[in-house]
Amino acid sequence: MHISQILRTKRSDVVVISPDATIRSAIAMMTRERVGALVVTDGDQHLLGVVSERDIIQNLDLEGADVMGTLVRRIMRTDGPVATLEDSVRSVMEVMTAARARHVPIVKYGRPIGIVSLGDVVKSRLDETMQENSVLQDIARVHWLTG
Repeated sequence: MHISQILRTKRSDVVVISPDATIRSAIAMMTRERVGALVVTDGDQHLLGVVSERDIIQNLDLEGADVMGTLVRRIMRTDGPVATLEDSVRSVMEVMTAARARHVPIVKYGRPIGIVSLGDVVKSRLDETMQENSVLQDIARVHWLTG
């Protein structure tokens, strides 16, 4: 299964934020859009990084309430993995695990076209496993009946 199949089940837009936005506005956007991470892009919509709830909480612990006025660029993750539509779900899951990344932007020509979360990947693998299990049960039934 490829990442493109996961993206088909998700919202069609990517929720992006400027690196010059404040953490307060990032929190407001996450709440409004009901997402756990925002893709950070420049003026040409090129990927710069990702800012997640986890990043915000970690910085809140370090800086206290002062983090609310901090710019997204100061806490966004710029070294995280990225994926393409053609990448397999399994390979992205392995990269996410190795990098301890919960969100991976999906890019095309350097621009984000989607984002997948660890939950999206796990759900996809679970669905795939259940489908495989169903096929194997059908084969076993046919074999037993014709046996």
